[in-house]
Amino acid sequence: MKKLLTTMSLVAALMLVLAPAAVAGGRGSGGHSADQLAQAGWTCFNAGPNDWTHCASPGKKSTSAKSTNIKVFTKNGSAFLGSEILLSADVYNGQPCATDNGEPYHDLSGVGTGPYACHHFSTGG
Repeated sequence: MKKLLTTMSLVAALMLVLAPAAVAGGRGSGGHSADQLAQAGWTCFNAGPNDWTHCASPGKKSTSAKSTNIKVFTKNGSAFLGSEILLSADVYNGQPCATDNGEPYHDLSGVGTGPYACHHFSTGG
């Protein structure tokens, strides 16, 4: 048990050290722009009040999947902002979004039918 806790502590410490470096300078997107992801078969679209570029991996239909991870870029798609997770209404159960100040996920439909989004970066709001 002690060995497991030590290993888990080391992994957590490593994640804390490496995570900021992975996101710095857009590297959290693998160093890619939205245009490069689109050329590789990702579905990219502008959405939201800031008209940010959102990219879903090949084969994902962002509004119909149970859960979808999205990469979010600036409006022109050049700078990676972070990621968000989308949950369908049948999966979302009112849980808070830890990275959106503990607020509930955002209902993208506006009428309580989802999908629901949790941003893993500062949205400025």
